[in-house]
Amino acid sequence: DAVWGGMSVGAEAQQVMGDFGCPLKHLLKRFQTPNGEWKCNICEENLLKGSVVFGCRACDWDGCHACLDRAREATVELQKGSKCWYKRPDGSLCASEVLSVDYALEPPSYMVTVDGNARETERGRL
Repeated sequence: DAVWGGMSVGAEAQQVMGDFGCPLKHLLKRFQTPNGEWKCNICEENLLKGSVVFGCRACDWDGCHACLDRAREATVELQKGSKCWYKRPDGSLCASEVLSVDYALEPPSYMVTVDGNARETERGRL
């Protein structure tokens, strides 16, 4: 499977990042919650049906996308050429690539590809 921003696109798996991951550091699988009975093991927030979650069935461990974002921001620096996921306003994700970073701004501004087009965004959407 191809790897995109630390994530295996075909298997939709996510490697453990910083403190984000199950206790045994298994490869995590990305999925959407089938109902509203799921909870993030990090922030302990109840997750709505259809929420993007990264989970380990062997450890019965699940982490929400917001907690993954916080772990990624704390451990991974995005730069030109970095592969990442762009979070659309509706919450869906699409594969993206960083075209440039403007560090003159605080916080930095990122120019990324979204559906084949260039788009300026902030780190919170990546």
